[in-house]
Amino acid sequence: MVDEPDKTLRRRQRLAEIAERGLEDVQKLHDRALATDDPAEFERLTAAFCRAGDAVRGAIEQSMRLERQQRRLERDRRLREALRAEARRKAEAAMRARVAAAGAPWPEDPSRH
Repeated sequence: MVDEPDKTLRRRQRLAEIAERGLEDVQKLHDRALATDDPAEFERLTAAFCRAGDAVRGAIEQSMRLERQQRRLERDRRLREALRAEARRKAEAAMRARVAAAGAPWPEDPSRH
């Protein structure tokens, strides 16, 4: 099973490739539009240029959204880990206090010997 960060990275790489190819196409359309003397051809090429430019912007925006989502998920994961560690620390401190209140010694960690 593929984990989500790898999947997101692959999606972002594909979107970057699409954007790069799209930029090349946009540049070619631009060059062709400037080179033509036919007004109808110029209009057709500029309309295609605008549509291709919109598609490139869309790919870039989607890539940026995925990057923000990935950062947010990573931040949330780190926060959950920190909260779990804090909860474990508090639970152990409470247990130590109960054991100490009962007058019993706290068992040593066998891995420390």
